[in-house]
Amino acid sequence: DLFEASTIERMAVNFECLLAGIVAEPGCRVSHLPLLSDVERQQLLVQWNDTGADFPQDRCLHELFEAQVVRSPNAIAAQFGEERLSYALMNTRSNQLAHYLIEHGLGADQMVGICVERSLEMIIALLGVLKAGGAYVPLDPEQPVQRLRYMIGECGISLLVTSRSTDAKMTKMMASAALQTVCLDAGQPAWHDLPTGNPGTRVPSDSLAYTLFTSGSTGKPKGVMVEHRQVVQYSLSVIERCEFHSPMSYALVQPIMFDISMTMLLGALFTGGTLHVISREMSLDPLAISRYFGQHRIDCLKITPSHLSALMSESVLPAKRLILGGEASHWGLIRSLKLAPECRVINHYGPTETTVGVLSYEINEKKMGSGSHDESSVPIGRPLRGSRAYILDEHRQAVPIGVEGVLYIGGAQVARGYLNLPELTDEMFIPNPLEPTQRLYKTGDRARFLVNGDIEYLGRSDEQLKIRGFRVEPAEIEAVLSESALVRGAVVSGIEDQGGEIQLVAYVILQNTAIGRRAGLDALKAFLVANVADYMLPSAWVFLDEIPRLPNGKVDRRALPRPDVGALQAEQYEAPVTSTDERLAGIWSTLLDVERVGLDDNFFELGGHSLLAIQMLSRIREAFSIEFPLKWLFESPTVGSLAPRIDAQQSEIVSDSEMELVPATRETALMLSHAQERLWFLDQLEGASTLYNMHYALHLRGVLHVEALERALQQIVQRHEVLRTAIILGPDGVPHQQVTQEALVLSRVSVQGGGEQCDASLHRLVSEERERTFDLSDALKIRATLIAVERVGESGSAATGQSTEYLLLITLHHIASDGWSMGVFREELSRLYNDYRSGISASLAPLPIQYADFAAWQRQWLDDALMGQQLEYWRAQLSGVPALLELPTDHPRPAVQRFRGGVHRFALPARLSDQLRALGREQGVTLYMTLLSAFSVLLSRYSGQEDIVVGSPVANRMRVQVESLIGFFVNTLVLRTDLSGEVSFKQLLGRVREMTLQAYQHQDMPFEKLVEALQPGRSMSYSPL
Repeated sequence: DLFEASTIERMAVNFECLLAGIVAEPGCRVSHLPLLSDVERQQLLVQWNDTGADFPQDRCLHELFEAQVVRSPNAIAAQFGEERLSYALMNTRSNQLAHYLIEHGLGADQMVGICVERSLEMIIALLGVLKAGGAYVPLDPEQPVQRLRYMIGECGISLLVTSRSTDAKMTKMMASAALQTVCLDAGQPAWHDLPTGNPGTRVPSDSLAYTLFTSGSTGKPKGVMVEHRQVVQYSLSVIERCEFHSPMSYALVQPIMFDISMTMLLGALFTGGTLHVISREMSLDPLAISRYFGQHRIDCLKITPSHLSALMSESVLPAKRLILGGEASHWGLIRSLKLAPECRVINHYGPTETTVGVLSYEINEKKMGSGSHDESSVPIGRPLRGSRAYILDEHRQAVPIGVEGVLYIGGAQVARGYLNLPELTDEMFIPNPLEPTQRLYKTGDRARFLVNGDIEYLGRSDEQLKIRGFRVEPAEIEAVLSESALVRGAVVSGIEDQGGEIQLVAYVILQNTAIGRRAGLDALKAFLVANVADYMLPSAWVFLDEIPRLPNGKVDRRALPRPDVGALQAEQYEAPVTSTDERLAGIWSTLLDVERVGLDDNFFELGGHSLLAIQMLSRIREAFSIEFPLKWLFESPTVGSLAPRIDAQQSEIVSDSEMELVPATRETALMLSHAQERLWFLDQLEGASTLYNMHYALHLRGVLHVEALERALQQIVQRHEVLRTAIILGPDGVPHQQVTQEALVLSRVSVQGGGEQCDASLHRLVSEERERTFDLSDALKIRATLIAVERVGESGSAATGQSTEYLLLITLHHIASDGWSMGVFREELSRLYNDYRSGISASLAPLPIQYADFAAWQRQWLDDALMGQQLEYWRAQLSGVPALLELPTDHPRPAVQRFRGGVHRFALPARLSDQLRALGREQGVTLYMTLLSAFSVLLSRYSGQEDIVVGSPVANRMRVQVESLIGFFVNTLVLRTDLSGEVSFKQLLGRVREMTLQAYQHQDMPFEKLVEALQPGRSMSYSPL
């Protein structure tokens, strides 16, 4: 089950090579012993890296653009909103800026800052700097002043290109620096009358093209220097791999501060395409960007998976090429995409140090259905032309196929190195032993070769993180925090939230605890905001007395406490104000396992769902003594919006103490619940039947403490009266409950024999147990059988002297249990067994009430006026309900129901499931409501009826006291869907939502009493409702 035969065959060859190496040189270091055969070494190092010759190394980026201007001068080069520029006009304007920069002394390898928001001017600035022979350094005006000043100082920038939206801000921020700013769109620019032709400056291809800053482990960002020849090699290689040959439209949704933007920018401008520059605001607004994509056909889009996932509520997919990059892609997202027929999906990988991207993997329908888990990452593929990929161990030895190592990249795209960091450059950019004139870049990414030559990304070998596609070194944030006088020690780590996204967590030791953690937190947040980029700000903070460390002194990251979901809401937290706010937040905090809940926190966004909503209702009713409609939770899903409704309800309703669910007196006969009474009646009418048996089987392997198991079962029966309650007929002819002290005895059976013989015996014993009925007048409503299995080996003797395989069979009667109860049973059995096996006393909390108390309360409640209110709703809701759903059957309906049904199970495709959930979120309904609506439509189409009635089970545990009880609580809700009129499905969802919420609000009415009260026409061939 674990390995393919081919894997074991390769492993055997590796073992043989290892043995040969040991014999040849027994004194060799173990880490240097050969593992690869000559064939595998040739495949890994040469064959899979035979990517073709490099593209010519004598051209620069702006020269490729100028060549395209000649080919298509009148074509639209770029568009921003409704503003457009042709290739000729963009070339003219960037030439004039280049002439201006040359006049001001700009030369080769000199760096110019570009601080321009996304616009056509941004593209002009980039081209102008390159044409003048300089290198551009993109600067984000939203970043902290200290960080920007550091970058400008490191680069030796004296010229800064701005626009009106950033000029005043940058000028003010850089007042202390000797900078000359050039504003591109401020009135008539100083270069408007300069020459429009291409500058005659000769720029060598090994000149610097740009410097991009990434997070640095020293506490300061580090600049990666990339030359023209490396970007040209990348551009032409990715155009070739992605087939950007014919003019297409490209959407740029990232800032040029990140090299992921280069794929679309250069892919468009080097092929005659149109680059659509998308503003920051639009790129973060699913509806706005969807409308833009609808108005302007977008052929190509490159985007990070997390960004795409965030936009998926709307249609934001391109027509021809979807390129994912910047972070790991997972199959779940890929399968959720609703792609155009011609759209190709390409996963693209590469660190900034190897120029944008060096590996790619094209995804097709066959690969999407390959069986990979949704959570598993998509392979990153094979190198582009001129690039090499090696996976090496810690001793820089090549590892076999399928074995994890660190990914090293070689070839023509390896960057020059780090700015002003020669030691780090030498450490990370190493000589390539296979190509002495080339260098390798150590990515720090863990990876492995798959059998077909593709590479699979496995994560990082260090602490570096990707946050929404941004590269983050936690050490940089730690270093900045340590500069604060408030901090004695700090550790920053990444944790995965419930949605699979990485969140930053800061662990801090305060220098002086007297300041208080609240004040300390506020001060540290402000300190970080002033010194690091926004994507480097922690989502959660944990204050420690000491940082856990390993014996070698390093931080023990595994021992760092994990913050709860509430801590991850820190930035949006607004404390509860009123007493109702606080009590309601406390209920949510306990139920959702969140440390704290704020006024604006959404129940469903914190992890709530329908079953938790039911439990929440019971807790609210207990805490506030009100009848709480579930509908309110959908309409007011935050503490701040829900608390006022509770206050208003409390002012109108006075709790009736007689309606409290408390232990009933045992001095009078204990009545059956209405559901129990119906099952007892059917048992008397039809005789004992296995129809209402509930089965639970547990296949156990290993050493079993049988005595502990029997004690646990007996304790459950002792704990829950309903499991040892006889149903007897009283003198008045009315059935009632008689609680006994009868104990459960665990039946023990053993089977022995060969594999098939044992399986046949087990099948027979299970079948026999399934056919046994219960006598409801007997006390026990549970049976337990433990089957010890001793399988005989080929020698004819048992494999072991003691059984290590068991089958535990549990059978309960439905009159004492339901589906929820089975969950309670499993949980208690596990806890009690572990307690008894460990020799400690049972750890379960006492039950406040028993099922008989619930039955007495239910009877009392139904005599109250509230029953009349519930019944009034159901009379109106079911008035004129059709007697039968006339489905076209294959066989005549029998005169008497025989209950011989079946089950057909099927799974919806993941993409369809995600789309249904998205539709539900859009319309404010649950997935259940969406599926119920669709099922009603199906029944309507089959039957030709517009009035569809469906029975749906509900847990019916609306009081907190009954959540931990075993018993027959489940109720049937009659859900009536009106499909009359020319209604759209979205309109139908609104109808079903309203109907379902009303039904939930009135779910306390037992189905049996409803039938009794409504007295519908009865037939033995179908259900009364």
